[in-house]
Amino acid sequence: MKRLAFLLPVALLIAGFAAGCGGGSDDSDSGSSDAAAKTAFITKADDLCATSNKQIQVAVTKELGNKKPTKAIIISITRDSIVPGLEAQLKQLKALEPPSGDNAELDTFLSAFSDDIQNIKKNPSSAVSGNPMESSTNAAKNYGFDNCGSFGTA
Repeated sequence: MKRLAFLLPVALLIAGFAAGCGGGSDDSDSGSSDAAAKTAFITKADDLCATSNKQIQVAVTKELGNKKPTKAIIISITRDSIVPGLEAQLKQLKALEPPSGDNAELDTFLSAFSDDIQNIKKNPSSAVSGNPMESSTNAAKNYGFDNCGSFGTA
């Protein structure tokens, strides 16, 4: 039970990030081709994020092993596994071609994601309490993602 209590902050970080890509509305008012392009983009990005999230989760599990998840271990895992995984995911997302007309909304998510990663990088202990990915989580939900920003738990 103690192990679960110590894992809760890491799980919240992971879940918080993952929830950021929760399903949004479809913009059918802007035309079916625009809506289809956005849906295709979200599907592609969510597939990328699902794969990346799984890789991060595997790395976290491997790094934790049978160790008791102390605050120091959670900080180490955040610094050594979670942050690099999120940085790689951000780079992959930025490489995708966004649907026309979505640049501002998508930039809001990508900027929030980048800022959250940098904040965690500067202060890995933020993963021990609260949701250090709250800004990007909210922006991802607003855009309509299911796996990006949700770490696969949406």
